[in-house]
Amino acid sequence: MKSLKEILKEEKGKAAAVEVLPANHKLGMKVPKGGSSCEKCKFLKDEHNCGNKGFIKWNGSSRLPAPDDEYCCDLYDF
Repeated sequence: MKSLKEILKEEKGKAAAVEVLPANHKLGMKVPKGGSSCEKCKFLKDEHNCGNKGFIKWNGSSRLPAPDDEYCCDLYDF
């Protein structure tokens, strides 16, 4: 599995962010319902799956680990 740093380097302009994140930071995580979430992201394929290649590499599949309105990742884009 690729590291967070490797995945972010492959994404447009996101690599610099990894330099300031704490070591225990995860690419994707559960967020408060309705917050900055996958539900609002352009990569959401359907309510359960992400189409971002970087997320799929990191997660091991396109399946979101939580509901789309309660999950978000650093590769979020709108």
